[in-house]
Amino acid sequence: PRWFLLRARLAGAPPAALARFAGTMAVLALLVPAAILVKFATDPLKASRKPYVNMPFPALSERLKAAGFTGGTVYSWDESYGLSGNLRLYLPEARYITPNFGHFSPPARPVPGQCLVLWEIDRFEGIDSRVAADFQSRFGSVPGFAEDARVVELPMINGWGRMARFKYRLFPEGIGDCR
Repeated sequence: PRWFLLRARLAGAPPAALARFAGTMAVLALLVPAAILVKFATDPLKASRKPYVNMPFPALSERLKAAGFTGGTVYSWDESYGLSGNLRLYLPEARYITPNFGHFSPPARPVPGQCLVLWEIDRFEGIDSRVAADFQSRFGSVPGFAEDARVVELPMINGWGRMARFKYRLFPEGIGDCR
């Protein structure tokens, strides 16, 4: 906005227009953070959806580490929460693959590592079979893929008692290029 105001002033824009623009930008600068805070406080009260602002990503990453994930590839099903993007902050050494961005598949790690498959449950009907089908089409068949998955249940941040539930499957030796 400062650059724009300087350019507009040099171009000869009327001072009243510049004042209106500066006022509009100031109001927006105050409204956007306020709206995010309101969303953080009110979304958990709505039972029809889970609020992405309140997801416990730090606690989820700690649980995954406690389950034995030390590094490697994270294959995450990113519907409806950007698991790969949000977990990258807490597990930065991992390589992330998601079917939501199928056009982007990072190269395999040169050093073998683990393979962690992670998806959110309770949101979509038949999600286990969708995740299993996509994962196995990329990395090979895994007997009992969804049946052997473990469940992580964590309280949402400011969630009024609501829980976030995820399933994960950890392959300590990796599978194919998921390593």
